[in-house]
Amino acid sequence: MESDFKVLIADESHFLKNAQAKRTTASLPIIKKAQYAILLSGTPALSRPIELFKQLEALYPAVYKNVHEYGNRYCRGGVFGVYQGASNHEELHILMKATIMIRRLKRDVLSELPLKRRQQVGITCLMNG
Repeated sequence: MESDFKVLIADESHFLKNAQAKRTTASLPIIKKAQYAILLSGTPALSRPIELFKQLEALYPAVYKNVHEYGNRYCRGGVFGVYQGASNHEELHILMKATIMIRRLKRDVLSELPLKRRQQVGITCLMNG
């Protein structure tokens, strides 16, 4: 099934950290179907590398395809699939920079940005069922 979206931009993508959350289960199929997807977040992982997995999987499933392999490599393994720790930080950072991550610090780009402008756009969401 082809997506209606050529480009999808999702701000505050760190909210996709919980694989079982309704927001995540509703958003990820749409992100994966888009021709291009850009996930934005000032804090993509709040405390543990496992919080990044769903974002990484959505953007680059060929590399980030298995939560257990990812968890064992970057989250110090886990008991019964619960990944709480962190390991191989530098390797993960290098891999992310090579595949999906562009990082800009506010202090480096603030002078290049226009003034803030806010606009509310209403949308209608049709639900099946």
